[in-house]
Amino acid sequence: MMQLGTTRPRFSGVGVVAAGLALALSAPAQAASERGPAATWNIPNVSSLCGYIRNQEKIPAHQNSEYTYIFQAVVYKAAGVTEEEYANASDEFIAAKVSAIWESQIAPLRCGPMGVPATGDPLQYAIHLYFNDFLIEALNLWNIDLSRPTRPMAEGTGTYLDFLDNRIAKSTGELRLKLENYRKSFIELGAKRTSELRVN
Repeated sequence: MMQLGTTRPRFSGVGVVAAGLALALSAPAQAASERGPAATWNIPNVSSLCGYIRNQEKIPAHQNSEYTYIFQAVVYKAAGVTEEEYANASDEFIAAKVSAIWESQIAPLRCGPMGVPATGDPLQYAIHLYFNDFLIEALNLWNIDLSRPTRPMAEGTGTYLDFLDNRIAKSTGELRLKLENYRKSFIELGAKRTSELRVN
């Protein structure tokens, strides 16, 4: 099971392991004082998040950013988290900030390949793309309600587990194994299916 810790995920191309999603922890990042001041740049608005998930675009090294991916800068800007806070604040602080804006600003976004019906919200889209680093950040730090009802346009209403079950049923081979490992991680973190919520 993925454990929440005080160390921010440092992405190193980690894949999915049999026990679920691994928390990518490489060597500690340089302190901001050692890297020099961060370059000034205009962080995109949250409405552009789907595109940065699609492209899995990283922040150029010359920006001297605490973040690795542009999606991080977009989400934390929307949540009112500074780079200094991202580097130094508690996991609880980060989780409270992001979870406070997830339902109103992030979950309503509809992501998908350009020109075709949307796949779902940003978390569903990251599953669809097997974007491990997005899932690591989201599941470890953002305190998302993993049993919330979702509204993917192409696959009906359900929770994230319903979405995963649907995808697994249509997949084979290595991709099915990846999705099954995603599902295991979601279950370990307390996610429920719609049928389970109705029983309770």
